Amino acid sequence: MATSRPAQKGIGDRLRELRTHTGLTQGDLSRRGKALPRAEISAIEIGQNLGSSWRVRTALALGFGLPIDVLSGYLDGTLSLQEVVRELPRERSSGQAGQNPLKAYPNLKLASRLVAEDLRLDRELVRDAALRAAEGAEGAKGRTVLNWVEALKEQIEKMRSEVRLNPLKIENLAAAIELMTADDPNLAPKLKMVAARVAAQEKDPEGRSTLSWLHALEAGLEEPSGPLGKKSRSTAR
Repeated sequence: MATSRPAQKGIGDRLRELRTHTGLTQGDLSRRGKALPRAEISAIEIGQNLGSSWRVRTALALGFGLPIDVLSGYLDGTLSLQEVVRELPRERSSGQAGQNPLKAYPNLKLASRLVAEDLRLDRELVRDAALRAAEGAEGAKGRTVLNWVEALKEQIEKMRSEVRLNPLKIENLAAAIELMTADDPNLAPKLKMVAARVAAQEKDPEGRSTLSWLHALEAGLEEPSGPLGKKSRSTAR
């Protein structure tokens, strides 16, 4: 009888392993990788995206601060995690790249949980707001929970304003557009116009899934001349 072999790690497993080793969240890596949406990073890690394109590899290399050949070698299994760690910038090799301010400031951690529960927000979104609020905050260690709650809400509103000005900053919407234009790049200009119209009608654009955005964009393409009808607004989230 043939001896079973341990399952080999896939690209998604390796990406997650490197990301967690460096202390980065998917949101951190998305910001550092510039044009790589968090939804796409998640898709790679769970095996729904092969992560083999030059665009993706370049963005991931930028996010980790690695040469593209080293990052690709690791994801393809020719380099070990230990070999890659030696190539990381010093501040990232010890797992401090995405140091969480929630660990440094207990009141900020509590405030983040309260805001996430009160506003029913994704924890990654609240963490992003916490990073902004903590950056350069005076007397951060002495701030009360209530102070942090107000600071978080202010940052979240600023982030939402940025999204309203540029709907393509909505990660799952950007991922949906990329999926729809993969086979037909000429569709991009029209899709971006539809995306702006769809996003303007959303009360919680950050909370919508990539699949839900796909349905909304398809409905919007069917009704390009006016506001979206019931079909797009009633799409399940």
